[in-house]
Amino acid sequence: MILVFRSLKNNKDGAKISSGLTNTQASVMEIDTDKDGLPDWKEALWKTNPNNSDTDADGTSDGEEIKLNRNPLKPAPGDEFTPEEIKNLNQQDGTPEFNQISKTSELAEKFLNQYVLQKSLNSGILDDAAKDALMKSVLGEVSTELPFRTYTISDIKISDTDNTEDIKQYGNEMGAIAKKYNPRVRMDEISSSLKIALETKNKDGLYNIKIALEKYTNIINESLKISVPRSAVNVHLDFLNGASRMAEIFLGMYRAIDDPFAALVAIGDVQNTASELIDSNKKISDYFDRKNITYKTNENGYVFVNNVFE
Repeated sequence: MILVFRSLKNNKDGAKISSGLTNTQASVMEIDTDKDGLPDWKEALWKTNPNNSDTDADGTSDGEEIKLNRNPLKPAPGDEFTPEEIKNLNQQDGTPEFNQISKTSELAEKFLNQYVLQKSLNSGILDDAAKDALMKSVLGEVSTELPFRTYTISDIKISDTDNTEDIKQYGNEMGAIAKKYNPRVRMDEISSSLKIALETKNKDGLYNIKIALEKYTNIINESLKISVPRSAVNVHLDFLNGASRMAEIFLGMYRAIDDPFAALVAIGDVQNTASELIDSNKKISDYFDRKNITYKTNENGYVFVNNVFE
């Protein structure tokens, strides 16, 4: 599994991938298909049409209406946000109209609430610095907001015995899964594919991301089938949950064209998740060391003990 993590850390030129992901995130934020001044990901939040610069057909573009603190879904005149609407936006349940806003988890709703409220507190003005601070503040909570399947001890098969032979077999079975699905992922290529797909609105450009998602899904499914020695339960669950989180990230990226906010969330969380997976692999390797388990080069378990993918 180590190749995945090396690719996440460095690209072919040795530069840090984190900067590339930041650039990709910025590219997602800047895409504005209908050139109305409202990026596509914000169009998804406001439920406006990213292919129509004036969703409510009142003669003012969606982006301009947002700047003027007007509702882009409600034709003028009388489309200004009222104090009551702003108050309702800050309530947890929201108004019926805004309950229909497309959002990823509760993150999108939080952004909209804070965006409108900040504008109301600043006489309808929200400068670029304030917008950046707001975006970072909201996306800074991605790690706790991004939904993913959490596996527990009830989800795995635990061996009745926990001897050296069982532990060695466990390592070989896990190694076989890694070899079978070859979880090699080039994050620089993933970032490039995502950027192009969003710019062209062509889902074919998301093929690499789909393959990565399928790899991780298969790895998780196969890892759930094997018998786990009782002493390996914690490291196995740690690995499963790290892989599950990465699969959720690739799923968010794959849905980027239909839900660009999901892509922003996924991109923002990928580095932390990669670090978690690196740690989970090290824990597996350390576990075998503590149990005095060794593997020969022709054994599948060798991939975990010797990090041959690095």
